[in-house]
Order: sequence, then C-alpha cells, then structure tokens
Amino acid sequence: MTRHAECHSWRFIVYGFLFVVVFAAFVATAYADQYGNDFDLLVADICSDHDYANCSDPILDSDGDGVNDDVDLCDDTPPPIVVDATGCEVVVPPTGHILTTAPQNEWIRIPNTKASNVLPPESFAAPVTYPNTAKTSAGGIIGAWSGMAFSESRQEMRGVAGGGHADYCGNQDIGFNFDILGWTLHRGPTTDFSGWSSSDPVVMHADGNPNSSHTYNGTIFNEAKGEYLLMPGSLCSGSGRGSSARFAVNPDGTATHKGGGTSWALGWQLAYDTDDSIIYAIRQGIMYTVGDDYSLNKVVPTWGTLSGHIHNGVAMDSARNKILLVGTDRAREFDPIAKTRTSIADLLPPELVACYGPGLTFAASLDKYIGWCGGDLYLIDPVDYSYTTQAVTGTHPVKTNRGVYGRFAWNEKYGGVVMVDGIDTDVAFLKF
Repeated sequence: MTRHAECHSWRFIVYGFLFVVVFAAFVATAYADQYGNDFDLLVADICSDHDYANCSDPILDSDGDGVNDDVDLCDDTPPPIVVDATGCEVVVPPTGHILTTAPQNEWIRIPNTKASNVLPPESFAAPVTYPNTAKTSAGGIIGAWSGMAFSESRQEMRGVAGGGHADYCGNQDIGFNFDILGWTLHRGPTTDFSGWSSSDPVVMHADGNPNSSHTYNGTIFNEAKGEYLLMPGSLCSGSGRGSSARFAVNPDGTATHKGGGTSWALGWQLAYDTDDSIIYAIRQGIMYTVGDDYSLNKVVPTWGTLSGHIHNGVAMDSARNKILLVGTDRAREFDPIAKTRTSIADLLPPELVACYGPGLTFAASLDKYIGWCGGDLYLIDPVDYSYTTQAVTGTHPVKTNRGVYGRFAWNEKYGGVVMVDGIDTDVAFLKF
C-alpha cells in the first residue's frame, strides 16, 4: 500500500469515529430533551420489560437464589438453600431421621416424646390444676377440647394455654419440634391467680399471659408475622365462660393481648392461606379475615349464623381458596373469594361427617384433604370431593370424644401425618 493510500485509510477511520461520536451526542441530546435529562427514567423503562444484566436498574434477585423477584414466591431463601422454579426451598428430609425411614401407611410412635416430661412440678398441683382443689392431673392441656397448631416452617406442633373450664387451669406454652424430636416448655404456667374467680374469670392473668381455655381450632401459626394467634374458647372457670380475646404469641412464648374480652364467643375455626398470607376465622358459619392488627372483618356481612360449627375439623386448600369444615353431622365448603358457603355433607364419607371433632388437614404435595376419625384415613379430592379410603396399620392414635382439632396435621417435609393425642403418650406419625 502506498503512503498516500495509507493516509486515506486513517482519515476514513478517524472521520468514521467522529461521526459516531457526533451521532451519539445528537441522540443523547434528543432523549435528554424528552426525559428532562433523567436518564435513569430511560434505563428503568428499558429494564422494566427486559432482563438485561448490564442495566443500571436490572430485575432484582434480592435473596440471590437465582430466581428473580418478580416470580419469587419465597423472598428469603439465600444460598446455600436449594430452591425450585418459584424460589421456594426444596424440602430434603435429613438422612437417617426416624421420620424419613418410617414405614409407609403404618402408624408409629416416636420414642421418648411424652409432653409430660417437660412440664414443671407446678403443672400438677393447685392452683394450676384448678384453684382450691386437690387435682393433680395435667391431662387437660390436651384432653380438654384443646387443639394445637402445626407450623411447617418451624417444624413445630404448638399448644398455647390449653385446658379450660373446670378441667384444667394451667396456661403453659409447649411445642414439639419434628426435626429434633423433642418438646420444649416455652413458658411455664401462671401460679398467681389473684384477680381470678370461678364465677368471673379473667381473659389474662396479672402476668399478662392468657387464661387457660378449651382452644378448639383457635390456634394457628401466622407465617407472615412469625408468631402464633390464639383465639381462646371456654375459659378456666366454674361456668366455662366464653372468650372473644385474641393473643399474639411469639415463638419464645411471650403473649400480647390484641383485643377482645370475656363475651361468649366459642368455637373459632382458624385457617391460614399460605399463598396470600391471610388468616381466616369462622364461627357459627360466619367467615372473617384477620387483619394485620388482629382485628376481625366479616367477608360477607349479610350472612346469617349457622349452628353447630364448633367441634369440626378445618383445613384450607390455598391454591383453590377453599376452606373445608367437617364434623358433628355437618360439612361445608367456604370460598372467601367467591364469597360462598356450600353444604357438601352428601359428598363426603358419612363416618367423617358424623365424627365429633375429626382430624382434618390438607396435603399440598398429594393435592388431597386427609380426614380421620380414629380408624383408616380418607383421601378427599379438593375439586369434586370424591374420596378413597386409605387402610393403615400400626397402633392408631386415640380419638377421644373431646375432639382432635389442630393436633392432626400434614407434615410436608417428612411426607406424613403427625398427631398428638395426650401428654402421657408419645407423638404419633404416619408416613405416606
């Protein structure tokens, strides 16, 4: 190449570069005029519809689990937690755990898991058993129409202030952990009963802790807040007076009164929508949402009351927004979105419908309701309520005439049903 030609080549490159610079400046000026020199607005607009790694405001993955925030259903699962396409943890049961190796379709008892082993001496004497009596049994913690609440995230079955009426007055807070296979006494019973009387019971004692009560289905874990909600039933008293109280209970056992008193409001049925983080409360056929401040708000203000909805099993299919109540010759489907309540008693197993306080839970991985009245289990389709009977072996837990309530629950992590049927029996498990 001649020197003259080489010069022309360099001029072409330089002029071309200058052209690009000038053109870029022109475009920048035009966009600056349009967006008022706010280039962040332009970049944000581009990045809002695309996943460009080099955008100044890219689609975020706040917890770093590899799933973008706009589709991440579980926003607190950082590495090394293994997640699925929705950003939620993939449950992997530990190797060698007794619940992992349990035989299928056979009830087992988890050794050395009696709740009575963690109770302090004061739980077995007055005034905790009942003031001014010689009672020494603490069996009412579970046996006196008292339920519990299972938390999948905490792997805990929790009982708060169970007992009530003239059966038992201890208000201790106990929980069983299915990972470590042991009970914890989160809070011992109140021993100062000043201000309490059998004819005029208190909602809470002087120490701020709730009075013991028949809790029925009135305990549930609020996953969004990381605390339990207790809505008591028949308070410890001679008359068994009802309660409209609401308590938030921290995992450490600290209880906070959130409203309500000693009005007759028995038989709350609580269900938790895991998809939308909403607590629903049903009493006498009336459905409420429970607010962030634990206020109660009617879903359908015009609904009238229905009798007999106390001794039921209750479970929720969050994916379909359906709540199922079954027991004492009644069975109803509640739909908080469609705002309907429908009798389905003729579709379900007659034994389950007639059962007094049956066990009822929803197994998400099976996509079935599971019902139990002391014998074999019923697997219920959540769409048409057709059902099959699941024969099981082993020693069945005891289904008493005082109901099961939330003490029968599906454990997703270990793939089976868990059941607590007394303080002096080991915790039961049935693997599917």
